[in-house]
Amino acid sequence: MTKTTISYFTIPVTIFIVVLVLLISQHLKNKEPIMELEYKYLPATQQLQAKMPTLIFLHGRGTDENDLLGLAPYFDSQFHIYSVRAPFPFEFGGYMWCGIDEQGSVDLNQLRRSRTALKQFIETKVQTNNEIEPSKIFLFGFSLGALMALDVALHSTAPISGIVAHSGLYANTNETFCKKTMPKIFIVHGTHDPVVPVELGRSTFAYLKSQQIPVEYREYPIVHTISDKSLNDCIQWLQKQLQ
Repeated sequence: MTKTTISYFTIPVTIFIVVLVLLISQHLKNKEPIMELEYKYLPATQQLQAKMPTLIFLHGRGTDENDLLGLAPYFDSQFHIYSVRAPFPFEFGGYMWCGIDEQGSVDLNQLRRSRTALKQFIETKVQTNNEIEPSKIFLFGFSLGALMALDVALHSTAPISGIVAHSGLYANTNETFCKKTMPKIFIVHGTHDPVVPVELGRSTFAYLKSQQIPVEYREYPIVHTISDKSLNDCIQWLQKQLQ
C-alpha cells in the first residue's frame, strides 16, 4: 500500500497562485485600452531638406482638430503640421483632453489617458513619417491644449523639442519629470483672460522656472484668445528654435 504524503505548504501555495492569477486577470480586464486619436495632417509646403520639423496643434476645450488649422498658413512653411482631436466628448459640444473645474483641478485619470494616447500618437504617427526630423517636434497648445502640451512633454518620454503654451496652465500632478533634457517652453497669456486667469499663467511660469526648465513668458492685453501680436511672437519663437 502506497502512502501519500501531502506537504503542509501545498494547499497554501496553491491558493496563493490561484488568487494571484485572479488578481492579474482582473487587472488586465480593468486596464483601459490606449485611445487612438483622430487628427488632420498638412505636409510641409517647402521641403528644403529630406527631413523637416513638425508642429502639432492641441486645441482647447469644446472644439476639435479643425479649430487651430486656420493658423497653419502663418507658420513657417517648413513645418509638417498635425492637428489632433482630444479624445473625450465635452458635454456642451466638441472635445476635451480632460475634465477640469473652476479651480484648475483636473480629472487625473482622463489626463493620464490623454497623455498616453498622445505619446502613442507621436511615436506611431509622427515619428514614423519618413519626411519628419525626429529631433524637431514642437507642440502648440491653446487653453486646455496648452495644459496637455506641458503635461505630455514633461511627464512622458515623448520626443518633444519645444512647446508653445497659449492661454493655458500646468497641472501639477506631483509626478516626477521624465526627461533629463527638458524641452524649451514659451508661455503666452492674456491679462484680461476670464477663462484661465492670468495668475495661472504666471504661477505656471514661476513653477517651471523654479524647476530649472528653460521657459519664457509674455503677457498681452487680451482675453481668452490668440491675437495678431501673440501669434506673431509665437511664430518668431518657433522660428528661433529652428535655427
